[in-house]
Amino acid sequence: MTAWPEWKDIESAPYNTVVRVKAGQMTFLARLIPNGAMSDMDTSCDQWVAEIEGEHPPCWSGGACWENNEDESPSLQPDGWQSLSRQGPDLLEALELADALLRGANMNRGLVERKVTAAIAAAKLPTPPAQAGEGQ
Repeated sequence: MTAWPEWKDIESAPYNTVVRVKAGQMTFLARLIPNGAMSDMDTSCDQWVAEIEGEHPPCWSGGACWENNEDESPSLQPDGWQSLSRQGPDLLEALELADALLRGANMNRGLVERKVTAAIAAAKLPTPPAQAGEGQ
C-alpha cells in the first residue's frame, strides 16, 4: 500500500488546483481561488472552496471558507495540504461529474458513482489515514 504524501504547509498550496486539505479533524478535496472573496476590510482575498458540496466543515458556508461565515463566525481554516497528482485526470473528471450531480444537474447518480469508483480504482489510490471517530 502506498502512503499518502506528507502534509505540506498551507501557505505553499497552489492556486486553482484540486488538493486534499485538512481542517481540524477533517480531510477533503478543495481548491484555493485567488481573490475569491472579500475580506471584512473590503479587500479581495484568496478563498478555499470545497470540491464536493457537503464534504467540508459545517462552518464552511456554501462550501467555502470565510473570514466570517453566514453565522458571523470565522470558518475553520485549512492547516495542511497534499497533492492529488497521483490520481490523474480520470479521477478529476469523475469528481467534476459528482459535483455537477450534487449541484442538481440532470445526471444519473449510479453512472456518476460508477465513474468515481472506477477512477479511484484505476488511480490505485493509497488508503487515506483513518479520521478521528471512524470505525467506532
